[in-house]
Amino acid sequence: MNDREVIITRYRDRISSGERTRLTHDEMHQLIESFVERLKDSTTQNEIKALCEAEIALLDEGYPKATIGKVYLPMYRKGIKAMAAEGGLPMTEATSRQYTYTKRESGETGEAHDHRALDFLKYDNATYSAISLKSAELNNAKQDNLKPVNPEQYLAKAAELLHSDDPFELAVGIAATTGRRFSEVVDKGNIVATDQPYWVGFSGQLKKKSTADSYLTPCLIPAADVLAALERFRSHPRIARVLGASTKDINRSLANSVKRAVHRHFGTTGIIPVLEGEASVTIHNLRGVYGEICVHFFCPPSRGVARFVQERLGHVISEEELKRGNSSATQHYFHYYLIDGNGKHIGSRGVKLTDGETLPTPIEPISESQPETLPETQPTQQPESTISVSFAAPEAFSALTEQISTLTQEMQRLWSHVEKMSTQQPQAPTATDTSFFTREIEDLRSQLTELKQERDQAAAALEQVKNQNESLQQQFAQERQAYQQRIEGLTELLKQTPPTAQIAPPQPVEVSVAATEVQPVRPVQPTQSKPKREHITKAGSADQRVETAMTAIMEWNRHHDSDSEKFAITQSLLQKSTGSNMPAVKRVMEVFKNDIHEHNSEYALDPDRHNYGRDFGEIKEWVQSRL
Repeated sequence: MNDREVIITRYRDRISSGERTRLTHDEMHQLIESFVERLKDSTTQNEIKALCEAEIALLDEGYPKATIGKVYLPMYRKGIKAMAAEGGLPMTEATSRQYTYTKRESGETGEAHDHRALDFLKYDNATYSAISLKSAELNNAKQDNLKPVNPEQYLAKAAELLHSDDPFELAVGIAATTGRRFSEVVDKGNIVATDQPYWVGFSGQLKKKSTADSYLTPCLIPAADVLAALERFRSHPRIARVLGASTKDINRSLANSVKRAVHRHFGTTGIIPVLEGEASVTIHNLRGVYGEICVHFFCPPSRGVARFVQERLGHVISEEELKRGNSSATQHYFHYYLIDGNGKHIGSRGVKLTDGETLPTPIEPISESQPETLPETQPTQQPESTISVSFAAPEAFSALTEQISTLTQEMQRLWSHVEKMSTQQPQAPTATDTSFFTREIEDLRSQLTELKQERDQAAAALEQVKNQNESLQQQFAQERQAYQQRIEGLTELLKQTPPTAQIAPPQPVEVSVAATEVQPVRPVQPTQSKPKREHITKAGSADQRVETAMTAIMEWNRHHDSDSEKFAITQSLLQKSTGSNMPAVKRVMEVFKNDIHEHNSEYALDPDRHNYGRDFGEIKEWVQSRL
């Protein structure tokens, strides 16, 4: 039985047992690859049609037509187009067709040459119409029953996640405050600072047929905090190794872990209610809430909400696109409304805009300061006898001063807006408005105070380093002079003393140094590779079976890149994969608890949640083959 047959057998077994996961990501991609390979041997339209109809029937066994039509058939079609473009499929008169078409964007006529499978690997128009109608009904039901979200709770949780050391929590925090898709956060999106506190420049929009323009979009908290979190996130070892990968590979490697983090922090906490017909809170839902808060913060009261949100989410970007009708995709994000702490609806708009009406205009991103050019007379290499001490870069103080200036301007802007509201509105500001501006100003004052303290501490630290450097330079000069004198004395002695004479060892010269002592440099010990761990349990015992199983699971995880394929090492998994009694499992878990904890942490495997609902068949076979 080949790999395709094995996958199909598992697929049908899971359908029979009612399992939620019918095909894993890897299994689906293997099915697509095997299908495309089979197309190579199909030389007539009838053969191609029969192959396509059989594949659709196979998918129909386990998935709704909406999922197949919107998700899986596009994946198949993309694989066919890629293989045809590479020359891997026969493009004869019988297996392909050439045609002309009109480009929607420009109205120009284009030509295409497609494989015949693209004509057959799809549903008929009636089926697609039924899928669209069902999708519209579900979306209408969600819009007729909007779910409440408290923006204070949402932003507090997002800000908390931005300070996490866990890469998946960082990704969720960044997505929640920027409205970006997961793959855009990981690698595909380019986010740069501007000279406005909340707005950033973004490029790398996904789900566009052509390269999308860059555009301005707001963060829900100060952009400096988001950019700092983004830098920490992308430099994390777990994330750095997928940078530059395809969107498909990024999703296969990280998406499941991020999905769990989204629902854990926003779904199970009740911050975002789960929508009717959905099982959990997802990145898509975060984008919907982001749009609602964007309207509250940044949408001018005179602007249509749909027009505003479609730009913020990147559905409509260029000036040319803005001339067309509104994006239909945006309608699938209006599922929430905002409430305050008392459950009262928040309907105000543009509360963070300077004058309540206008949006910021496109601006150049802040350029990174360049290091000063060193004078030509400066040596390119330091003498070996020079002590080098690193100082804090002067640019750091400039950056602190610039942040302080920006925060001060933001405070002044908020006060100006409050005063303007009080003069323009005959009614007193609402309690919600007053509370919002009070919190904003207090937060800005706190940040301003912290930055000033940081600047003063940095200045003091710089002065201290300078003093230490002077002391070290003096100490070094004294020691150098002392050693030079010793060398000269020994040289003279060797010239005057007969070869057989015993030379008394030189006495150390005491040097008066400053309070800071220079510690002798210890020779670097050669790095030794970590020895392979030996079995510590008794040969042939139940404990050794469990220990061997633990080692096998670690080996399995190291050989699989996708999080969805890895397994957290737990008591339950060890017991199921070995059939050992639980006391033996617990003994081994206790002996190797540090190894197990380090392994699970290295791959971000949550022992309480990662294995939930998983099929242990493959890992059990793997373990049994090594016992």
